[in-house]
Amino acid sequence: IILTSNLGSEFIQANKSEKLDERTKEKVLEIVKKSFRPEFVNRLDDIIVFDRLQKEEIKEIVKIQVNNLKNILKDKNLTFSITDKALEWLVDKGFDQEYGARPLKRAIQRYIQNPIANLILDMKDKKLDAIKIDVDGDQLVLNNKVFAIN
Repeated sequence: IILTSNLGSEFIQANKSEKLDERTKEKVLEIVKKSFRPEFVNRLDDIIVFDRLQKEEIKEIVKIQVNNLKNILKDKNLTFSITDKALEWLVDKGFDQEYGARPLKRAIQRYIQNPIANLILDMKDKKLDAIKIDVDGDQLVLNNKVFAIN
C-alpha cells in the first residue's frame, strides 16, 4: 500500500534550491510524526519525501494523459496528433507550482477534449478521422481552427 500526503509541502515550496536538502526533509518528517500517532508511523516501512515536479516531468505527465485520450478516441476510429509546441502550451496552462500536476487533467479536458467534442459536432455531416493540434501564437488550434485563447 502506498500512501501520499501533502504534509510539509510548505517546506518543499519554500525550498528554492533545485534539489531538496536534508533540513527540508527533516522538517517534513517532523510534521508527519506530529500529525500521526506513533503506532501508525511505526507501521510504515518507509517514508519518502518527494521533490517538486520539474517542467520536463510535467511534460511527461501531459504526454501520458494525451496518450490515454488518444486510446479512447482510437476506439472511435478517430486519431489526433499534437505538436511539441501544443504540449508545451498545455504544460504552461495546466501546471501550477502550488497545486502540482493535478490541474493538468482539467486543462486537457478544457483545451483538448471539449474542443475535440465540439469539432466532432461541427463536422457531423463530414468525415472526420484525424485531428491535428497545434499552437498559433498564443492560441491552441485544432485542424487550423482556434478553440482556446490564452
